[in-house]
Amino acid sequence: MSKNQSGLSLKNRVAYAGTDAAGNLLYCTLTSFINYYHTDVFGISIGTAAVIALLVRIINIATVPLWGITIDKTKSKYGKSRPWFARLAIPFAVFMALTFFTPGLRGTSKVIYAGFTYLTASILYTGISTPITSILPNLSNDSYERTKLNSFRMIGGNVGYFITATFTLTLVSVLGQGNRQRGFFCTVLIYAVVSAAMFFFAFKNTKEVNMEDADKSLPIKDCFKALKSNWPWVIVVIGSMFYWLGNSTRTSSLIYYSRYYLKCPGFDADDRCSGYSIPYKKIIKNSNNDSWIFNCIGWADYAWNIGKTFCVYSRCMGDYKYWNRNCCFDAICNAVRYSGLWRI
Repeated sequence: MSKNQSGLSLKNRVAYAGTDAAGNLLYCTLTSFINYYHTDVFGISIGTAAVIALLVRIINIATVPLWGITIDKTKSKYGKSRPWFARLAIPFAVFMALTFFTPGLRGTSKVIYAGFTYLTASILYTGISTPITSILPNLSNDSYERTKLNSFRMIGGNVGYFITATFTLTLVSVLGQGNRQRGFFCTVLIYAVVSAAMFFFAFKNTKEVNMEDADKSLPIKDCFKALKSNWPWVIVVIGSMFYWLGNSTRTSSLIYYSRYYLKCPGFDADDRCSGYSIPYKKIIKNSNNDSWIFNCIGWADYAWNIGKTFCVYSRCMGDYKYWNRNCCFDAICNAVRYSGLWRI
């Protein structure tokens, strides 16, 4: 099939959206909770956990071009990118679950297990996320259709992130019944099963076109030569790098911030939200610095792109126990207006 004669069906678009939802469901769980899990649940020192995280990121970066080359050289009747949804769905799901499993190990063996599972899960995510992007140009020859597909994918990715950011710690509490090791493993195991099913659904309901050009690829040297004069691409890459650096730092440190600085362990377990989360109307008082912590991120505020931001105000709005979903901007204005003492 060399030309996409008609528009894709809703099932095709939902299937493609499911790839990013499935990836984010697991990988956002990994990036958000792995440091906390390693230190406070798995039981290794924070210094060791930091070294593991650093080494995993460095090694994983090196695998990115390798995955690209592998996919580019793939020869299959299903295409170049699509087969990898089926090939990596189960390994990715298995190692994600194992990453949040606590075996009866001690000392060095425990550290090796933590590093090996974390690294393998990260590498497999890189492998299964690469074809999510590379398959898009070959899903349709219609640029408008590809734009719609990309929009569906972005929605799917946000849905996956929304689920893990909003419900993970609650599920850990419910499924673990006081045992956080069991709670994390059961929660991630559920996510893993759902993720694998969504990748297989995507494999079944997507199809690559332009198969006659499948064997044509640009040499690696020519790719690097093209980058020398492509400054817009370089700027986008650098900007993305700093964005994800800040996003990862904020996401992984939020749980520590709420537990150890705000002294609100119940907050991160029950009321943690993302930038796309449903409204949370609870206000929690930090007894240490007499500040009110407003969890005022709601679905209606997502256009602000303010993510997991908490508005912290000293001795202001003390008479209010509840707040509505559109409060973020109003809260800032009122804090300045009435007390002038506020910080984010």
